[in-house]
Order: sequence, then structure tokens, then C-alpha cells
Amino acid sequence: MKKLLTLIILFLAAKVYADDTLQLQAMIDAGNVKLPAHHAPYSITRLILKHSLNANGNVFRCILPDGEGFIMKKRGIKLSNAEIYGMDDSSNASGASGVQLNGDHDTVENVYIHKFSAYAIVGGNGNNSVVRN
Repeated sequence: MKKLLTLIILFLAAKVYADDTLQLQAMIDAGNVKLPAHHAPYSITRLILKHSLNANGNVFRCILPDGEGFIMKKRGIKLSNAEIYGMDDSSNASGASGVQLNGDHDTVENVYIHKFSAYAIVGGNGNNSVVRN
């Protein structure tokens, strides 16, 4: 009985900290995505956006010590309707950031980004990016 209880506790703890990166990345790689509303917070390391993502009000918890949670790689990608938060409120220019804009004409719209030690949004190699609330 004690072993079963330990196993159940371990399973629940693993579920609480589950990483949704692979599942979400597969959806995004297939084409533009509009996520279903009211999902529990997604836990991710890094998502490479090659297509637009409408998060539909969902929350993303980025569990990475440095780098960016979302990297926009192609021209005209749109990230919208999301809350993205990191793991740390302290300031560290070498720490984690929320979003990196690498494509021309990329758009970040209606996205609340907080708790990243470096930057909310990093301007990468893209031109004419749009950030609006």
C-alpha cells in the first residue's frame, strides 16, 4: 500500500510539472493554430513559431533558465491572445526572455509577458515588427 501511495504521489507531481512543448510544437509545425480556450497553464521550454499562434486566452509558463520562450522564425508570424510568464522576477540581461522576433513583419498582439529576468520581447533579425495591445 505504501508503494502504491508513493507511486500515485510521484505521478501527480510529474503531471503538475509536465512539459507541453512537444505537443504544442507539433501543432504549430503543422500550420496556423488557434488553441482551445480554458486549458490549464501550458508548461513549455521553447516554442519555435513557423506559423501563427492564437493562444485564445491561454497561459504559458516558460521553464527555461535563459534564451527565449517563443522564437518567431518566419515572415508575417502572429502571436496573439496569450499570457506568457517566466520563472524569475530578478534582473539579468543574460537570463530568459519571453519572445524573440526574427522574421520581417512579425506581430505580437494582446500578449501579457512578465516574470522574465532579461526582456519581455527581444528584437532579433526581423524588420518592421509590430507589438500592440
